[in-house]
Amino acid sequence: AREQGFRLRADADLKLEGALGALKLSGEVTVVDGRFSKNFELVSLPGKRSTKRTSKVELPFLRKAPWADLQFDVQVRAKKPIRVETNIARGTVEPRLELRGSGAAPRLGGTLMIGASRLKLPASTLEVTSGVLTFRGESSLVPDLDITATTRVRGFDITAQVGGTSEDPELLFSSTPPLSREELAILVLTGQLPESALSAQGSTAAMQTVAVFLGQDILSRWLGIDALEEGSEDPITERMEYFQGAEVSQAGIESSEFVFRLTPNPRGKPRIFYLRAEKDVFEKINFGVKLLFRFQ
Repeated sequence: AREQGFRLRADADLKLEGALGALKLSGEVTVVDGRFSKNFELVSLPGKRSTKRTSKVELPFLRKAPWADLQFDVQVRAKKPIRVETNIARGTVEPRLELRGSGAAPRLGGTLMIGASRLKLPASTLEVTSGVLTFRGESSLVPDLDITATTRVRGFDITAQVGGTSEDPELLFSSTPPLSREELAILVLTGQLPESALSAQGSTAAMQTVAVFLGQDILSRWLGIDALEEGSEDPITERMEYFQGAEVSQAGIESSEFVFRLTPNPRGKPRIFYLRAEKDVFEKINFGVKLLFRFQ
């Protein structure tokens, strides 16, 4: 099955039985290979209209007799996890779902187990340590969330716990050493400690971090670059990096650096090439090519 951004291959072992007015479909669908890819618009471009998606299980072709009374008892499993590849998250999910109800009112229950995954934020990357999306066996396609992710920013070990539902998520931050939830939100999103973010220089650095993050999304769409091209394991948005404050002069001037990795799919390669531009602590602009050697 294929839909925009979604590809699925599955084996079906299904049985249809019963009288015409009392049909029942039972069995199991096993996902052999699946991939969900989408570039979420972090900033809407002028002239583009957003589309509203349904949040209910709907099977329009089964709404009329005799299919409206068709009863479901179908299990959905996977031989291997389904890949999720978007501009803000990359990882896997494993379905353990069941389709019940009728053709006119289908219901989805079970869970989607989240495997090793990463969520990209402006100043950090959250590593998912555990996660499950639970469908309550209703007509709604809005799952309950139970996700735990961790990251490390400026010496703080941060844990993010996500609860609630996909339409109304609840996010709770904690850290070692401890900071308040509001302070942690600023740190994770901007890379700046709260007291620094409120200063003139810190607020500039925070805005630059967020601007670069949003700029990657806009640049990809303006240039028509498909960062999630079929088979891509190295999206272009993950090849661009921006660093602020790696060096600070005695006068308080922070360095800034932009790096673009030219070498695709660098895993296992002995040499990796980068394009690099920086403004150093002496406020001089430098450009060049960076070569990184990896010794086996």
